[in-house]
Amino acid sequence: TPGNYYYNLAVTERTQADAWLATNSISLIDSGWLWVQGESDAGQSQSWYQTRLESLIDGRTTDGFQDAATKRVLMKMHPSTSTYGPGPSAAKDAAASASPSNVSAVLMPYYMNADNIHLNGRGQVQLGYDAFEHIFGVAHKSA
Repeated sequence: TPGNYYYNLAVTERTQADAWLATNSISLIDSGWLWVQGESDAGQSQSWYQTRLESLIDGRTTDGFQDAATKRVLMKMHPSTSTYGPGPSAAKDAAASASPSNVSAVLMPYYMNADNIHLNGRGQVQLGYDAFEHIFGVAHKSA
């Protein structure tokens, strides 16, 4: 979240990357944001998670990572995983409902490693396809 060490580090790195792009006359024409998180907060309520998610999105906008129209894909843990939580899932659905033109809440593919927590190789590829579909508006592909 904004104010967190890793978030502040990301702000610094983004500022450096933007400067490098500008120095090399490179302009980004489109971008999106993929958020894959929730398993560590599986036991939290929708309200608890949603407050923090909204704070993160607001901070990313204020800090120049994205603008109000940036496409956002919020991946929801699959209900069959051992780390699914109804609170984070409902919070992501609420964020998508509040901004349907640029926010999607997408169910994570169920191609899991034996730990039933992490995606296997096929799941990682499918997650990439799903994110690309929602960010850039292309037809759906299956791995």
